[in-house]
Amino acid sequence: MFNILKYHKIAQVTLTFISISILYSITFISCAPEIKDTSIDRKWVDSLEKEKKQLIGIEMDSLCELRREKFIKNAVDSILGERLEEMRKFDQ
Repeated sequence: MFNILKYHKIAQVTLTFISISILYSITFISCAPEIKDTSIDRKWVDSLEKEKKQLIGIEMDSLCELRREKFIKNAVDSILGERLEEMRKFDQ
């Protein structure tokens, strides 16, 4: 009985040690060094952001134009369909 308790205690200590080691290593792995923000970096990021905003603006404008054309076409088709239906009813 004494040997079983001794091994049980060793297993608990080993498990605790392994758990603490894993948590300790995760803590150091997840910590990234701070990046210093210089004026050159800010200008570079600002230029990239400006370029991407222009590209997105052009893309959104083209999508809005396509959507607008589709809505106009659907509205014209709907109006023509109603007028044709009125003409058919009037002829009968």
